[in-house]
Amino acid sequence: MIDVVDPRSIDRAAYLGALNRCFPGWGGDAMFDWCYLRGVADLLVVRDNGRMLAGSGVVYRNVRATNETMRVGIICGAWTDSDARRRGLFRDVMEAARALVRRRDATMLLGFVKADNASARGLRDLGWTMIPARYLHRVGAGSQPALGAAKSRTLHGTEHARFVYTDDEWRAQFIDRPRPAQQIVGDGWRAIVEGNRLLDIEGDRDRALEHLGEVFTYSTTSEEWPGFESTPGFLGVAGDDVPTAWDVRNGDRM
Repeated sequence: MIDVVDPRSIDRAAYLGALNRCFPGWGGDAMFDWCYLRGVADLLVVRDNGRMLAGSGVVYRNVRATNETMRVGIICGAWTDSDARRRGLFRDVMEAARALVRRRDATMLLGFVKADNASARGLRDLGWTMIPARYLHRVGAGSQPALGAAKSRTLHGTEHARFVYTDDEWRAQFIDRPRPAQQIVGDGWRAIVEGNRLLDIEGDRDRALEHLGEVFTYSTTSEEWPGFESTPGFLGVAGDDVPTAWDVRNGDRM
C-alpha cells in the first residue's frame, strides 16, 4: 500500500535516513525544508510492517506553455531501499504519483533523470514523454566581478514550455537555497551560482562564461555550450498534450 503523507507529519529522521542511504549526501533538515516545506508538497511512502521501503516527494509549480499557465507536479527525491529493489516499487510509486497530481488538478508530472539511470528506463516503460536534456560540466579558471542585487529572471521566449514564478517564488527557487546562491554581475550579463552550480545566465552568456571557472549546469535546449562536457539526460513528462520543446535551466530543477 502507498500512503500519501503531509511532509510536516512524516517521521523526518526515518525518511531522511532512507533518502541518504539511496543517495549519499542528499542532505538534511535544510534540504528537506527547501524541497518540501516552502510550498505545496506530498510524500508518497511504501511501508512493510511499519518500515519505509520506497517513496518520493511530489512538489507543485507553474509552467507556461502555448500561452497558458498550468499547474504541474514534479518528482523530487524518488528512492527505493536496496533490499526492496526489483519488486516494481518504483513503477508503483510513479503510477501513484501520476494519479495524485490528477487529483491535485495538475496537468503534468515531471521528473529529471540521467539517460543511463534505471529510472529513465522505468519512466519510458510507463509511457512518459522523454525530452532530451544535458548535464553540462566545465573545468576552468575565471575571475568573479562584484555581486549584484536580486531581481526576477527574464523569461526566455514563448515557443518553449518554461517554469514561471512570482518574485517571491523566484527568489525562493534561485537565491534562498540550502546553500544560498549569489548573483555575479558583469558587463551585459548576470549569472546566478550556488557553489560551482551555475543556476542561470541572463544576457551575454559567452562573456559570462569567460569569468566563471569550474561550473555544472543543465539545459533542455539545443544551444551550444563550447568547452563543456555533456552527460545525456531527460526531462520526463507524463500527461496529455505534452509540449516537446522546453526551456529548463539548472536553477529550475528540484
